[in-house]
Amino acid sequence: MRRSARTPRPRHAPAVCLLVASLAAILALAPGSASAEPPGTPPTASRDVARDGTATAASVYTGDPARFAAGHVNDGDLSTRWGSDYARDGVVEPPASDHDPSADWVQVELAEPSPVDHVVIVWETAHAAEYELQVSTDGSRWTTVVDVEDGRGGREVLQVDQPEPVSHVRMQGVRPATGWGYSIWSLEVWDGPAPGSGEAGRILPAPVSQQPGEGPAFQLTAATRISAPDPDAAAVAGLLAEELRPATGFALPVVDDPAGDGDIGLDLVADLPLEEQPGGEQQEEAYVLEATSSGVRIAATSPHGLFNGTRTLRQLLPPEVYGDVLRPGPWPVEPVRVEDHPRYGHRGLMIDPARNFIEVDEVKHIIDDLAAHKGDVLHIHLTDDQGWRLQIDSWPRLTEVGGAMSMPGGRTGFYTQQQFGELVHYAAERFVQVVPEIDMPAHSTAAIAAYPELTCGGGVLCPTSERTYEFIDDVLGEVAALSPGPYLHIGADEAPMAHDDYVGFVRRAEDIVQSHGKTMIGWSPSPGVGLDRETVHHYWQDQSREMTPAWFEARHPVVLSPTQQLYLDYPYPGYDTRRAYSWDPADITDGWTGESLNDHGLRQEDVLGLEAPIWGERMLGGLPDIQHQVYPRLGAVLEKAWSPAGATADAAPLLGRMQTQGARWLFSGTTFYVDPEIDWTGAAAGRVLTLDSGRTVRGDVADLAVPGVDPATLSATIDWGDGSSDPAEVVGGTGSRPALVRLRGEHTYPAHGDHTGTVRVTGPRGLELSATFEARTVPLLAGVAAADEYVEDGSAEVEIELFNSTDRPLRAVVTPAGPDGVRFTPGSRPVAVPSGAVRTVRFTVRSTAPAGPLPLTFAVSTTSGRDQVSLPELSVVVEQPHRDLAAAYDGHGITDDADPGPRWLGGGIDGDGSSFSWQALAEQGVTPGGVVERGGFSFRWPDGGGDPDHVIADGQLVELAGRGRELGLLLTGAYAPVSGTGTLRYSDGSVQEFQLRTPDWHQPGTSEAELVVATGYNNFRDGTQVQRPANVFLQRVPLDPAKTLTHLELPTSDQGGPFHHRVFAVALR
Repeated sequence: MRRSARTPRPRHAPAVCLLVASLAAILALAPGSASAEPPGTPPTASRDVARDGTATAASVYTGDPARFAAGHVNDGDLSTRWGSDYARDGVVEPPASDHDPSADWVQVELAEPSPVDHVVIVWETAHAAEYELQVSTDGSRWTTVVDVEDGRGGREVLQVDQPEPVSHVRMQGVRPATGWGYSIWSLEVWDGPAPGSGEAGRILPAPVSQQPGEGPAFQLTAATRISAPDPDAAAVAGLLAEELRPATGFALPVVDDPAGDGDIGLDLVADLPLEEQPGGEQQEEAYVLEATSSGVRIAATSPHGLFNGTRTLRQLLPPEVYGDVLRPGPWPVEPVRVEDHPRYGHRGLMIDPARNFIEVDEVKHIIDDLAAHKGDVLHIHLTDDQGWRLQIDSWPRLTEVGGAMSMPGGRTGFYTQQQFGELVHYAAERFVQVVPEIDMPAHSTAAIAAYPELTCGGGVLCPTSERTYEFIDDVLGEVAALSPGPYLHIGADEAPMAHDDYVGFVRRAEDIVQSHGKTMIGWSPSPGVGLDRETVHHYWQDQSREMTPAWFEARHPVVLSPTQQLYLDYPYPGYDTRRAYSWDPADITDGWTGESLNDHGLRQEDVLGLEAPIWGERMLGGLPDIQHQVYPRLGAVLEKAWSPAGATADAAPLLGRMQTQGARWLFSGTTFYVDPEIDWTGAAAGRVLTLDSGRTVRGDVADLAVPGVDPATLSATIDWGDGSSDPAEVVGGTGSRPALVRLRGEHTYPAHGDHTGTVRVTGPRGLELSATFEARTVPLLAGVAAADEYVEDGSAEVEIELFNSTDRPLRAVVTPAGPDGVRFTPGSRPVAVPSGAVRTVRFTVRSTAPAGPLPLTFAVSTTSGRDQVSLPELSVVVEQPHRDLAAAYDGHGITDDADPGPRWLGGGIDGDGSSFSWQALAEQGVTPGGVVERGGFSFRWPDGGGDPDHVIADGQLVELAGRGRELGLLLTGAYAPVSGTGTLRYSDGSVQEFQLRTPDWHQPGTSEAELVVATGYNNFRDGTQVQRPANVFLQRVPLDPAKTLTHLELPTSDQGGPFHHRVFAVALR
């Protein structure tokens, strides 16, 4: 934006302050460097003096004066705003107004006169195109200090440099940019420079106390042990060792004797020597960490406290320690003493697999990321209109039907009880409590689709039927048995039913929850119905405009999830990291009504903590979509919940601490939104490579974490450490979301041995990074020399190659292993490998296992003299093909008109319970098990009748022997036209790729997809028939008639997600 003076008004030179440090300057402070930033520095004295002032305005929007009051500009909450009035006819937005807002102003009278260094204005969409920043010493006479002639909205930082104290600061409008007047989220007046970006070091959340130590850094080495003298500390020590071993390559044995020099000690103590003693449950989570050159000691009164200390220790190490790739190090921890405990006991994230399913491994990754920043609650929204995600033995159709549902085009699935128990256990190991939610009485379409008798209308569970409460009792009983935590969440929001019915329902549900030994949690407005005092109120917003003191005065425990601050599905950039942090949990204004929760009786002593929901409607891509929405905002939320209230008043230090988080996330495989307000710090880490038998290394040499940097702008050179160098190939990191950039090269060394090289990188904004890598020669090098891609005629071959790089002979034993139904010949193979020689061991794999990938492993051990060493296990995957297409059937899509929603249907063709009609197909000559003659092909139609009747194509390998000129496929598309690439395999080893572009089953044929079966309606799971086309298409793939076909690999869709070809039959001609 442009700023200029308007004479004769006195003013200072205007400026726009970016308030960010250069990337190169930040990189100079990387962990382990000689000039590394100390873990803590004295805090700045500057503050936002507007926070204590009084705001007034020339006008306020008359449509809702309380919601748009002037006082919102300095309340510290970026979810509330002032809005001026503006002219409108009052039809859409009553009342009518003829107000011209052009000359409107908003001002803050400071609590006491103060210098002004800079002012920050955060505009809503209704921003000023032209305005003046004015100051006054008496509120009457004004001086323009910054003149803005081309305002662009958003967050504007105005440098003032006013050393003489003033009493008033005003935004004086000149010209609005829109027809809605002016609207400001925040007006900050700073009496000094912005707080430094690194003032609280690298720890997130910011600890209660962090004091730098003296002397050299502690070095994690191969000799380091993890000491846990108390048996109750052993599990935490073991988990820490598991986390640190992959990147460091160190054994890190867990021992029960006291820590010595060079060790990490985890000590359970009766009392902690804290300067600031926490109370209650916070004491249990407190810890003290002290790092010196001789070791690291973490002390706590409980294992949970020790675990929290280990989260801080990992952050004090270089960021690549979060990955699972072996690195050469070093692994320093700068001297520091940290004393820490949480502000709130409940620090949570809510995930929503109900709308779009989240796989088990994805949930585990979410748990790891949550625990890394001391989050301790994972609320799982298991049921909603779009899906039911937990197996309930007493009501099996819930997952048979609801597990196959999702958002349109979304992800389907469900957790077995064993899988859910596995998640609960995994979380508990990391001191994360799982809170399951079964949403009721509304948001129950999936349950009603499975059991229509559960509703008496309105799309909600029937509040007057005893069958409903039998259902709730059965379901919650099974969920309670799976979840050892104290809580069951029942949702209870947005229920379109009569008030008395709602009251009765929620009270009955509470009784059922308590009968299973649990405490109920319910969303607003459930606490207004008169519940037990121990029942937890999960506040989000007063969407129904019925908030009363009854919500809070009953002194229910409260979990806060205010929408404008904590809803992580809300879009960037409007809902960014700063906004997630710039609010006060002790002073909340409802985002819907603009009313104060404190005025309705909320008290801080009732607040259990904070929880950030990530609703799943748009999370079609699974974990990457979730991560992109969650981070970096969840890091800000968890600091708000953990760190002392006084340390979280301003977002600037938080944005500084965030700078190093991006590299940690990338090394751990977590993507995120590259918030442009954060000056992300880059990091480079080398790899440990192994010379092959020809003294060559090839592949990835190092990795870069450079959020926001285009890999095409990077230049990298590899110094191989033997006097030679080459340019590095820059690979990856080019998608719309950040990912590690890999630096790749190939080099042959003149001799075997251990070599150390360096990768150097330059890039934009003065970026300079370097990393050391190692190329090692191992005594016995083992690798997979060759392996068949798939099992043919019941067998496959795998060859293991062994190379002895030493000057003496070695003996090795190779032992294979595989899943049930797989046998190896030989079962185990000893082999002598002379010095400098290569030996190959061949195994025949015989398989009767079910179709699918067969993971095979080969354990290699070697002996030389009395020493026996086990090498890293080798792995290879061989595909077991389906014997024919019918053996691959895994979808249901044909039903009888008399029973269009049978128990076995699941999601049908579209995932919503739609299916072809058996009768309509028969009218077209297509009958179960019959021959379908179309386009010169003879197809055999599936039998159906409750058995799967088609393949949901996703790369399945099918045996298909014979010769011909064409391959024909009877199929249709689901959700939308589907495209994808399949593969044909011939007996001579050659392959042929082919493309399929298939219309949606409700669309007409195309030049590529001939319409061969056309019916006029489809069945729906609720018993109705939908009058619309339901079509099957013929697609042809030309073949090489001189070759014998052996296998067909079905296409995987280009669109991903639920977009699949649905294949009913194949034939050759």
